[in-house]
Order: sequence, then structure tokens, then C-alpha cells
Amino acid sequence: MRGLLTGGGWFADDMSLPGQAYVYIVRSPHAHARIAGIDTGPAEQMPGVITALTGSDAEGDGLQPIPHRPVSASPQRCRSRVVTACPFSSHPVLVVGKVWHVSEAITIVVAETNWLHSATA
Repeated sequence: MRGLLTGGGWFADDMSLPGQAYVYIVRSPHAHARIAGIDTGPAEQMPGVITALTGSDAEGDGLQPIPHRPVSASPQRCRSRVVTACPFSSHPVLVVGKVWHVSEAITIVVAETNWLHSATA
């Protein structure tokens, strides 16, 4: 914990192993917006890009929504009353059709290089 608090922590983005791929998450700049379409072609044609995937790809592969379980099974306080579990909805791996808030993941790009890190360093 001390390392995280002092800037010395390690995260997945800090690792670099031979032959690894990198994933870049494209997030929505809009809230409550309909997705008219996503053209992954230009990204997929860039050097070093392995693939670009959308919510439709995730659905087609049968990926289930990510469940939220932030509370234990013991009674918790939820909306000013004690309940056995607070209701939390799940969300898709990548959004399909409509985003509800800014920064929802709409596309991922998998690449051979960490060009984003190089460009911002």
C-alpha cells in the first residue's frame, strides 16, 4: 500500500514482456447518446494493430455483462434501510447501441506496440 501512496506502485500498464499485446479502450465522449455505427477499419489497417472490437463483437462471442458485487452477503445499509444485498446492475463489456454516460467503453483496439505510451511519454 505504501508504494501506491508514494507513487511507487506497479500497474498492468507498467509491465512490458516480450511478445505481449496492448489493449487500448476507446471511451465515449458523450453521455446518453445513440451509437449510429463504429468503423474499425481504419484502426485495423494501422501498422501493429492486431484487431479492433466493438460491443457487437463481444455480444457475438457470447461475452456476458460484468456483474457488480461490491457488497458482501451480510446485511448492508442501502437507501436508508437494512437489506441483505443492495441491487446493483451489471454492464456490458463494450456498449452496444447506446451509451449512458461519458467514458463508457465502446471499442477496444489490440496492438503489438504500446504506441500510446510512447506518444505521451
